[in-house]
Amino acid sequence: MSYNLDKNVSAKGLFNIAQQLPDNESGKLFQLLERASAMAHTDEDYELLVDVLTYTGRRHKIEGSTYECLSKLNAAYRKFNLHLKNDNYRLAQIYRELANVYGDLLREWDAAIEYSEKCLQLNVPELNGVFYNNCASNLINSGNVEKAYPYLVKGEYFYSNNENAIHLCYIYENYGEYYKRLGDYEKSLEYYNLGLAKTLEAYEGNYKYETTVLIRCHLLAAKVRLFLVMEDYVQASENVEKLRIENIAKLKIHLATASLLEGEILYFQNKYDAYLELFNASQQLCIGNQFYSELDLWYKRVQEIHEKREDYKAALEISKKILAFRNTRKEKSNQYNISNVLKDKEVEILELVDQNRSIQIQKEEIEQFTYIMTHDLKTPLSTVINYSGLLLKKAKDTMTISEKAYINTILDSSNKMADMLQGLMDYVIISDNKEETKLCKISEVVDKIKLKHYSYISDNRAVIEASGIEKINIKVSHLYKLLEQLILNSIKFSTENVDPVISLHAEENELYYQVHISDNGIGVDESFSNQVFQIFNRLDPKKYKGVGVGLSICRKIVNLYNGNIWCEGNEGGGSVFKFTISKEKK
Repeated sequence: MSYNLDKNVSAKGLFNIAQQLPDNESGKLFQLLERASAMAHTDEDYELLVDVLTYTGRRHKIEGSTYECLSKLNAAYRKFNLHLKNDNYRLAQIYRELANVYGDLLREWDAAIEYSEKCLQLNVPELNGVFYNNCASNLINSGNVEKAYPYLVKGEYFYSNNENAIHLCYIYENYGEYYKRLGDYEKSLEYYNLGLAKTLEAYEGNYKYETTVLIRCHLLAAKVRLFLVMEDYVQASENVEKLRIENIAKLKIHLATASLLEGEILYFQNKYDAYLELFNASQQLCIGNQFYSELDLWYKRVQEIHEKREDYKAALEISKKILAFRNTRKEKSNQYNISNVLKDKEVEILELVDQNRSIQIQKEEIEQFTYIMTHDLKTPLSTVINYSGLLLKKAKDTMTISEKAYINTILDSSNKMADMLQGLMDYVIISDNKEETKLCKISEVVDKIKLKHYSYISDNRAVIEASGIEKINIKVSHLYKLLEQLILNSIKFSTENVDPVISLHAEENELYYQVHISDNGIGVDESFSNQVFQIFNRLDPKKYKGVGVGLSICRKIVNLYNGNIWCEGNEGGGSVFKFTISKEKK
């Protein structure tokens, strides 16, 4: 592959070229990144400079160069604080890479968890799936296995909806690790294999080839560790060989990992001479590339071998080496730990998040419980629905009328429960929307609703009118959901043989916006006007379809804006739903 490296190439151009280079051209990669960094600094293009420095740190992390990675991220963080400050996306990217280097390379899980949680606090919607996965991974590795599960569920839900094959592979890897820690090795292996199968989709998608190879190497290494726990050394050895074959870019970190895992197989088979021979051949790779976590385990095993052989003098020498390099590692880690750098500035950047943190913590347990419940119930429920349908199809000719009725009752009830679970999930995730709040044109939102539900509106001969102010300061998706739900409800609960007429009126004062949606339908009994906003509460379950979640979602949206929603009777018959949106920023 040829690249245009003319002197006239811009910093942005060099950065783009660098990102296209394959992993086995790391020397050229870092040269281009250094040039791009210097040019961006000269041009005072600080957004690009922070991007280049952060990406350079990420590449050093992939290479396994711990402290070069931290050095670049430190520089990115300093430039960010000096020149950008309020760019949550770029700050989140820096924190993301810090979480990765402290977790993957330094095995300092507390620091990794701290940075992962800071990422989530910044609320960058397009990155939240990554942060859920990182939190899960670091919690699992730190021993907080149960706390990791809700993050895995959120991450899987996020990427299933976004159809991101690569990130789903990482989610499946962490599911595998989760079940391994719980002792469910069969389930663990199932998820590792699921991740490897998913990489085949990534090969066919628009993903960088080396990125797909990287996650395959991760998954193969994870399988080796699982087989070691299971004492299946044949399978472990086979997967070490696969790992070496997959590492086409010959990344040193994966070469070191393959050698380390081969050593573990030898160690657990009590082949100590072969282990020491492999150790002597491999330790220089770890020392020269600062693979301190791998070196730590090598030294630990060598010390144990000497102790088992009662060679305490050799064991003592190894223990001195362990102590020396651990102290060096700690000094370097402290030197580059930017969590202690510019602390006041970091607090300033996150001030708004910190003010709301106590409320978020209180809500989190409820949301996690709901995610777990909906996720865990969906699978067995789908099984009930599928097998009931299959039974009805296969045996319908031999069933009695009563038996068919029983199966149909099971199917109806199961489908209703599935709808309720989906409604509950929709209710929970509504507050996770980190879309920008802006002045939204009401007429445009109403037009979109009319277009989407054209057939339903036409079939019911409904008339929708709008008047009043033109714009409201709200997230577009939230306004759409509010108006869609209230308009469709008015049509749904229309008076028989009377064409629905729905009038929308918006107004404002100094404190808030207020929207009225009135109709000529059957109305809502005054004694029931508060209950309609409670989740799963339905006006007439036998007559009207639905699960009773829509108005609960409306109330939740309005609450996000310090507003209120209520229902009143309409003088001409029907009902009037009113809601307010505060102008004060929450």
